[in-house]
Amino acid sequence: MFSRRALGLALCFLLATPHLGFSQEEKTNERSMRLEGITVTATKQEEDVQKIPTSVSAFTDVQLEDAKVDFVQDLAKRVPNLGFYTGGMNLINFPTLRGIRSDPHNNVSSVAMYVDDVPVTSNLGFVSDMYDIERVEVLRGPQGTLYGRSSEGGVINIITKRPDNTPRGSGTLEVGSGYMYHLKGNLAGPLIEDKLYIGIAGNTYKRDGWVKNDFDDDYVDDKKNYSGRGKIRFTPTDDLDITFFASYLKYDEGSFSMYKWPTDDERHVNTDTPGYNRSSIDDQALHIKYDINKNWSITSVSARRYTDADYMVDYDFSPMKFGETHKYDKYNDLSQEIRLGYTNDGVNFLLGGYYDRFDRRVQYEAIPFKMVTETQDVTDTRSLFAHLKYPIWGGLSVSGGLRYDSYTSDFDSQTFSDEKDWSSFSPKIALEYAFNDNSMIYASVARGYRAGGFNSYTPPAGKNSFDEEELWAYEIGSKNMLFDNTLKVNLAFFVNDIKDVQVEQYVPTAMNPMPYIDNSGDTRAWGAETEISWMPLDGLELFASAGYTHMRYGEFEDANGDHEGNRLPYVPDYTYNVGAQYRHSSGFFARGEVLGSSKVYLDSENEHSIPTHATVNGKIGWEFENADVYLFATNLFDKEYDFKGAFGGGYAVASPPRAVGLCLTYHFL
Repeated sequence: MFSRRALGLALCFLLATPHLGFSQEEKTNERSMRLEGITVTATKQEEDVQKIPTSVSAFTDVQLEDAKVDFVQDLAKRVPNLGFYTGGMNLINFPTLRGIRSDPHNNVSSVAMYVDDVPVTSNLGFVSDMYDIERVEVLRGPQGTLYGRSSEGGVINIITKRPDNTPRGSGTLEVGSGYMYHLKGNLAGPLIEDKLYIGIAGNTYKRDGWVKNDFDDDYVDDKKNYSGRGKIRFTPTDDLDITFFASYLKYDEGSFSMYKWPTDDERHVNTDTPGYNRSSIDDQALHIKYDINKNWSITSVSARRYTDADYMVDYDFSPMKFGETHKYDKYNDLSQEIRLGYTNDGVNFLLGGYYDRFDRRVQYEAIPFKMVTETQDVTDTRSLFAHLKYPIWGGLSVSGGLRYDSYTSDFDSQTFSDEKDWSSFSPKIALEYAFNDNSMIYASVARGYRAGGFNSYTPPAGKNSFDEEELWAYEIGSKNMLFDNTLKVNLAFFVNDIKDVQVEQYVPTAMNPMPYIDNSGDTRAWGAETEISWMPLDGLELFASAGYTHMRYGEFEDANGDHEGNRLPYVPDYTYNVGAQYRHSSGFFARGEVLGSSKVYLDSENEHSIPTHATVNGKIGWEFENADVYLFATNLFDKEYDFKGAFGGGYAVASPPRAVGLCLTYHFL
């Protein structure tokens, strides 16, 4: 287990780290290209990402495009200890961060996602197409003080570009293997200079699937979606900024990339009802910020997100009318947040309130048994929170906060009805010491929790609901920009003590296993993370990131056996990303990277797993004044890492195959 001695050695190492490169007085020569700093709003106020006493991975729009991050799940492995897992349908992604999992059928995510301040707190609809993006921030560790429930493992904060006085517009076309095409574009600028601005962006994506249907010699899992965003921004005075956001995402594609397991013919099915995904998501937000004076401001965020899940899958994967299942889920999330902020001479203060109503309706229909399950769960959340950062002396500062959440869940199904109230405090305190403007160390303690809830399907007797999962997280870390901002070295060590771990279990049925959420015993996770970027020459960047998480069950025994000491589902021991990128002033661009993960178990018995794997991506091209041309490849060597034995043991999920193609971008403004 993680010992106090190991924690002490880690702290000594962090104390020594900031002095790397500063033993000599002479600075390196001026460089025409340095690692860029990134201003983020992870703490709901603008700060330099390297000066926040918590682990944050931040990506600019250029970095996302360089790495070909097209979807939110493409962040996996590029962020230490972040993974995304799926049933093979774009609508369903469940993240894992530092061992804190979001199980496939748990309606409460452990990692929150925000897109332009619109919260996504459920695994269903945990998606975002990455186009017209300003930046992405991934906060690791519990963020309950500022973000509340569903942020136990961390937060993914996606900020799209806002229109301003500068006109901009571009279009991108990608074509590639698997009859893939990806078209995206954006246009933004002022309608009335300094007063009124508008921005629009659109995206469409299509690609053949990779699970063959022998019944009709076609694929069951073709990918196809289209989406759009629009923004209207109004600044009637220098102190008032009002922005309205709206977006829409529609799927019109095949079913899951799944096949029966075990089988002699992998990635093949034989069904006369191959299934479909016709789901859609639309959201809107009104963001109002008023600067009372140079120090005080007030912000209001009103948001709505509606998810209409409409999909069908044939779980027997054969012409028999046995396992055909239809899902019609409707999620409606309304939220309102108000924040009062203060900034002056290193002092940051935030006081806020939050309300959320989440109406979740699930309809599950099994053919030919005519079994229909219908449930409704309405959850109201009320929160108050405060956060303060205060410089004590010299480079020493303290920051901390407290949040109180109270929520009520009213559940109703054909066989069971109940109402439950929960409440929780989420404190956090951190100490940081800045050696100079470029190097700091920090230590923090925070409490996080994942909300309790009800099981929507047919659980065993006495398992209609499950309790909250809570943790105390301890972290020490160091952030450094060295050698005239040409080397970034960030390190973090963490310990998570977790109580009442939520875990997904399955009840065998005549058709397919039925999932439910239960609470196991307490456990502990500990690990380390590093992010390194080095620019040894103008235009050449070498980068690497890695995360390690040691997490095993404590006391946990169920009908399937004693699981103490087993690894938890969907928690890899390690993830990593390593690569190099070169951008020459003439326009030449090249990038190569390797993304890897250790074995990931799919069940508490540790019988089924995703194998240890690594994939290679590459990109090469030329960047002209108004146009860019690239050749690209993802999973260059066509590595297979199918999820064999998923969702109760009878299924496998096929991993995406190699994709190679051509990308053309034209900047017309």
